[in-house]
Amino acid sequence: MELIKKEVCALLLVVGGIIGIFGSLILIAWASWDLMNYNASFIDEDEAKTYKWCSPFFVICWDYKNWTAGFDFFYTLSLLICFVSIFTLMLGSYYLGKIKE
Repeated sequence: MELIKKEVCALLLVVGGIIGIFGSLILIAWASWDLMNYNASFIDEDEAKTYKWCSPFFVICWDYKNWTAGFDFFYTLSLLICFVSIFTLMLGSYYLGKIKE
């Protein structure tokens, strides 16, 4: 009975990691698309300098008005969820391998 509990927990870690990875990749793709559309919405360069510009492939945003750099919260959170999910998947796979031995 104890072995079944450990195996179920390890499988839940693996499944949760896989779901988390795919979910966070969808969030990252959506955030990238949103940031690219945000950057493309500026027609006039002078108008763009009053707003911030966000890189579509990095988490850094540049504020032209205040000349400061910052992080896009949603994009950073998506990347964090992705890394935690990968760690969870690796941990579950490790425990599953230990149980099978």
